[in-house]
Amino acid sequence: MLFRSIVDLPNANILQSMFLKSQNINCNLCSCFELDKLSSYDLVISNYCLAELSLQNRKEYLNKIDVNCNKEFYIWNSDSLEGLNLDIYNIEIERPQTNKRGYNKFIYSK
Repeated sequence: MLFRSIVDLPNANILQSMFLKSQNINCNLCSCFELDKLSSYDLVISNYCLAELSLQNRKEYLNKIDVNCNKEFYIWNSDSLEGLNLDIYNIEIERPQTNKRGYNKFIYSK
């Protein structure tokens, strides 16, 4: 049996729970403030939010997530990759660009 966990902000978990129940999908929902409940992750997907964190919070997040994860995918909406200390193996420019400044990237790690 495939075990799924979704880690997100508590309010997002509430919405995810409602949708998953409506689809009869069994999934463990975990607040991002309770990461110690999960020992490892197969995949981390982050859409924009990591780039929008302060540098200190970005480093704290990656220290908790990156060490326990097999693969990571980030949509990055910042020119600077500062604080993104990952084993990056590919960076692609988003096409079509959804940012008027035109610098969104897809970042693949591990």
